[in-house]
Amino acid sequence: MSYERVGTVLKEVCDFHRRESDLFGRLAQEVRQPRAKLLLESMSDHERQLAAGLSEYVAGAPVGLLNTWLGRQLDLPSALAISDPELPDDATVDELLQLGLDLDDRLLEVLQECADCCGPDGVRQLFRTFVEQQQQEERLLARQAMRAIDL
Repeated sequence: MSYERVGTVLKEVCDFHRRESDLFGRLAQEVRQPRAKLLLESMSDHERQLAAGLSEYVAGAPVGLLNTWLGRQLDLPSALAISDPELPDDATVDELLQLGLDLDDRLLEVLQECADCCGPDGVRQLFRTFVEQQQQEERLLARQAMRAIDL
C-alpha cells in the first residue's frame, strides 16, 4: 500500500512508536539481567511517550497540513515493519541498545526521505524537525544505555 499524505505518514510513525514500546515491554519480561530489564522498561516507556506526543500533535494539527500530498509514494508498512528479534534471554545492554538504534535508524530513514523530497517547503521543514528530534532520541537512548551499564 502506498502512503502519500502527511497525516497518514505521521499516524504510521505514531504506530511505529507504539509497536516499539510493545516490543520493548515484551522483551523486558523475557530478559534475565536486571540492567537489561531496566533499560527495556525505560525504552518502552519512552516510546509510549513519543507515541502519545505525536498522537496529540496529529490530533491538533491543521487538517490542511494533514491532508497535504507528499508527491511521492512510500511503502511504510515495509519500511516500518517490526519483527520479533531473536535475542537470548541473557541479552546484554549493548545488544538491546543496538536493537533500539536499528529500529530508530529505520524510522529516521523514512523521516529523512520525507524531508528531502516530499511536499511543499513547510512540509519538508516539518519532517526536518522530526528528523532532528529523532536524532536527539537516538542520543538519549545511548545515554540511557550508559546509565544502565553504570548501575
